[in-house]
Amino acid sequence: MTIGFALMLDPRTHNYIRQAQIDLNKKFDFRISRQYPHITIKSPFETEELEPFVNYLEQLAVSIKPFPVRLKGFGHFGERVLFLEVVENSILSKLHFRILEELGKKFGLEPHQFEGENIKFHASLAGYSSQEDFKIASAFLQNRELDHTFIARELGLFYHLGEGGWMVMRRIELMGG
Repeated sequence: MTIGFALMLDPRTHNYIRQAQIDLNKKFDFRISRQYPHITIKSPFETEELEPFVNYLEQLAVSIKPFPVRLKGFGHFGERVLFLEVVENSILSKLHFRILEELGKKFGLEPHQFEGENIKFHASLAGYSSQEDFKIASAFLQNRELDHTFIARELGLFYHLGEGGWMVMRRIELMGG
């Protein structure tokens, strides 16, 4: 099975992403992602057992206080993926590196190529298979502005359903004091 860890977004950011996706779908008939909006903190990885990772996230959440995350503007990966930019955040970076270190020690997991020093925190908005669709969507979103700070309060464990996409299998509140 394939799982991954993420920060769950606040309702305002979630709704902003969904509205932008629906606007793109209505205007250009672009397919929209059914994946729950989030900020990845541990890229997907393969495992035979789920329970040890659920337990890990629950223990992790007890040690982390809710913290602010700022989103400002749009970014992209090549001409394929559009996302909301996460402003550099030392708490989020430390959390990411902590997870990589602990998962390496406890489970022997190696970081993904886009983790560690290569991480680019973001909240995905849309992915495109053609450059033309990407350019149309980018131009359409160019006039929208976003500068929003929210308090991250939940971790999510994402579970891959194969062709069915991803589901949020577990939501866990940050409870550190």
